[in-house]
Amino acid sequence: MVVGAISLAEIATKKSLGKVTLTGNIVEILRSNGIPILGVNELHAARLEHLPLHYRDPFDRLLIAQAQIEGLTMVTVDRHFAAYDVSLV
Repeated sequence: MVVGAISLAEIATKKSLGKVTLTGNIVEILRSNGIPILGVNELHAARLEHLPLHYRDPFDRLLIAQAQIEGLTMVTVDRHFAAYDVSLV
């Protein structure tokens, strides 16, 4: 299991808007549970050029690009992800 830094950005944004209630620092919570955080690199960013525009959310597109580059399976309930060549649970 790994959590993308992009997901942390989404959580932080939703927390600041009052859409998510979270007690404690999410980074510290993940680290204390031994869950690695996957940063964004140039290969992830460059992959965006080759993703079809089925969905325009930039956070989600970057998560899809990361999953493709890293060979990861994504855990999501978002139906938009199924339009991409990525393994889903």
